[in-house]
Amino acid sequence: MTKNYELLIIGAGPAGLAAGIYAARYGMKAAILERGICGGQIKDTPFIENYLGLGKLGGAELSEKMKKHAQQFIEIKEFYEVTEIEEISHKGNDYLYLVKTTQGDFNTKGLLFATGVGYKKLGVKGEEEYIGRGVSYCATCDGFFFKEKKVAVVGGGSTALTEAIYLSSIGCETHVIHRRGQHRAEKALVDMAKESGVKFIFNTVVEEILGDGNFVKGLRIFNKETNEKTLFEIDGVFIAIGDKPNNLLSLSLGVEHDEKGYIKTDKEMRTSKKRVYAAGDITGGVRQVQTAAAEGVVATTTAYKEIKNPYWA
Repeated sequence: MTKNYELLIIGAGPAGLAAGIYAARYGMKAAILERGICGGQIKDTPFIENYLGLGKLGGAELSEKMKKHAQQFIEIKEFYEVTEIEEISHKGNDYLYLVKTTQGDFNTKGLLFATGVGYKKLGVKGEEEYIGRGVSYCATCDGFFFKEKKVAVVGGGSTALTEAIYLSSIGCETHVIHRRGQHRAEKALVDMAKESGVKFIFNTVVEEILGDGNFVKGLRIFNKETNEKTLFEIDGVFIAIGDKPNNLLSLSLGVEHDEKGYIKTDKEMRTSKKRVYAAGDITGGVRQVQTAAAEGVVATTTAYKEIKNPYWA
């Protein structure tokens, strides 16, 4: 039997969890649908030190605190992957969308996309073949398996250096391979990486990931300044070259996106579709934990006004 909701929130990162708390406080019949486990990308972050009032905190610890807080207010359905969203029209009521998931279907009067972003891939030979066998996109998830080993982090931004610092802290010989000639990360992270013993290889791109058929054994790298190709022996490679918006569902619904694939919203987090809202990293912008949570609050406040109060409809 299809259940009815006033608001369904897709995604249980900081934006979705904050949105859920406020939906419950507003008295809305709402739920959060999460295809995996709660936390979004912060659960994979070694530490967060810029969330006001908390100081330095592990990402996994912060995401668990957020989950427990939200569960006091709203139903969180983990491992409910949304497979399809349809626009519907029922006589006598105003349920607008049918949301199909791997564990059942739901009617809802409003939708809030808090689907976040995913990891970008290098797109080089050997990458797909060795995922989980020496190729990783998350140092905190997989770094333990490379303790005391030689690893490379590909990328030059804050995420890449955060990964590198963590890997170095657990005893890895860590090398950062960056296609540019200088850092793009925050100075504080650059300083921390240097203090941690991280080594840097600039002006260099990875052309191929090499292995023995079972595990990664090295990289074929190309120095753009010297035009030299080298075989760089390593035990693992962590790819941190940026993110891409998780927008397949919003695209399929016809929501308007910008040229980079992020959902367009107005200042009250409305999208181009009726009673469809978006919050957090899926909207682009600053993409910080605090701003994601704030956008979730704004989006739910707008949804409440337009769904519960006929004056705003």
